Amino acid sequence: YRWCHGLIMIPVRQHEQGNTINCVERRALEVVFRHDTRVSDERDIRNLAMVGFMGTGKSTVGRHLAVRLGWVFVDLDEAVEADTGAKVAELFRTHGEHAFRQLEAEAGAAAAARVRVVIAPGGGWSLVPGRLDGLPDSTLTVWLRVTPETAVRRATGTARVRPLLSGPDPAARARELLQEREPVYSRARLQLDADRASPSSLVDAIVAYMERS
Repeated sequence: YRWCHGLIMIPVRQHEQGNTINCVERRALEVVFRHDTRVSDERDIRNLAMVGFMGTGKSTVGRHLAVRLGWVFVDLDEAVEADTGAKVAELFRTHGEHAFRQLEAEAGAAAAARVRVVIAPGGGWSLVPGRLDGLPDSTLTVWLRVTPETAVRRATGTARVRPLLSGPDPAARARELLQEREPVYSRARLQLDADRASPSSLVDAIVAYMERS
């Protein structure tokens, strides 16, 4: 492998003039991507998996991206809940994390076997050894990076219960988990700084990368 760095210019402020939207301010979005020398650059991207910690925007960006591409969107938490009839927090509480990860793995395998699917897993899905590198070459993996503080603010600001942040110090727990997980997340082929970027700008960056691949 070799690692490459680049900048994608994205609009961050727009104004309307008649029926035309003009970009009046742009900024550079840092993009880090891994060039895999094992496969041809002409390969087709047939699936996409969002990876990263909770609260990074995997589901939000994934939904927007699927609409943009005309693909199917699969949120693995929602898929597990639909299959079991129980919420993720309830599964953690009654059966434990290991049982949930098994269900999540099954849902992920079913989604990855399809084509033209954007998959948004939980933050722990990619931690299984070899999971990211074991995905088909046609699957683009995208890591949305945020700081622990941003992750906690976003994760605790929604109605979704986050079992792994339910302790007395969510920020400290987030820092601990991120430190453990970042070496795995960094295996993703495309890495985007999602701390301040809007979902639409992240979608633009992913589509730009796909078009140049």
